[in-house]
Amino acid sequence: MSLHRALARLAKPAAAVGAAVATIIYLAAQPDTPAQATRTQAPVPAEVSLVAAPAASAQTTAASLAPVARAASGPSSKLVAELRSARDWRAFALNARTRPEEGGYFYAMYVSNICGMPIASMPEEAQAANAQAVAKHGTISTVRMELAAKLSGRCSSFSADEASSLYDETRRASENGRDPLMAATRKLRGALNASSDEKQEALKSLLALDDPLALFDGNLLMLVMARSAETKGELWFNGTSYGSDPVKYSTLQVAMAVAGCSSQAPCEVDTHMMLACLGGQFCTDSREDYLRNQFTAQGGMTEAQYAEGLNLAAQMTRAISNKQVSAFVR
Repeated sequence: MSLHRALARLAKPAAAVGAAVATIIYLAAQPDTPAQATRTQAPVPAEVSLVAAPAASAQTTAASLAPVARAASGPSSKLVAELRSARDWRAFALNARTRPEEGGYFYAMYVSNICGMPIASMPEEAQAANAQAVAKHGTISTVRMELAAKLSGRCSSFSADEASSLYDETRRASENGRDPLMAATRKLRGALNASSDEKQEALKSLLALDDPLALFDGNLLMLVMARSAETKGELWFNGTSYGSDPVKYSTLQVAMAVAGCSSQAPCEVDTHMMLACLGGQFCTDSREDYLRNQFTAQGGMTEAQYAEGLNLAAQMTRAISNKQVSAFVR
């Protein structure tokens, strides 16, 4: 996939919100297949993206996003720390898959899934975008150069098709039940059509692992919230249904984007942010600034609406930290 096509899929603004809801609800209505239970798509296309909607207020500061700084304390905590500092994701993935008891299968799949996209082959197109920026502005930002090096460098040591093969091999290996993250996410996906008590028990098992990525990978939490809504086409959180009112739903999109990005590990927003920058769009190395631009400048949200989304994100993060399963399943 070219950089242009990747951006076309990843950087759609708030107009994609309706399609996002429809797709999530459609998936929530389907029987769970082995593919749904194990495979995610990273980066996630805008149609099912947590970021394909509005972003933040001018007064937003690091402090306002503080609730997102969840510490990883479960079995995967060491791998989370290693991923945060890893420059070579191939080396990280190969090492992670030897440590299934720490969630290593999950993390090897997470990384190889991202690198399965031809990110390593994008530097040429990034250079073309940089040349256009130089022609237009007479210079190129340090941020753009650093992000280009970071994004391509992460996956550059994978040979052609190696990342996809590693993903598939690890997925098959993960069926042995040794990886607690894979076991818990499969249990939750398998309980999506079950009773409320079974869904709550499955969600409780996953939350108990204190992992910053598993709950949001593959839109898993959104699927849980979709199954809890009484009305088709809506998502349910903490006693309120979201979906029929576009503005109200947009605040939930903010909450999901913010709550889904722990300071402890890379998240979907990071890849969106890098690809947007490489494609000559809004360029920043700050999640905060990127989300603010996406939701307000690109998505048309007001500052007050975005602030409401941040408040909702704080509620969601507290519910996750406190293992409050009743906030997501009724």
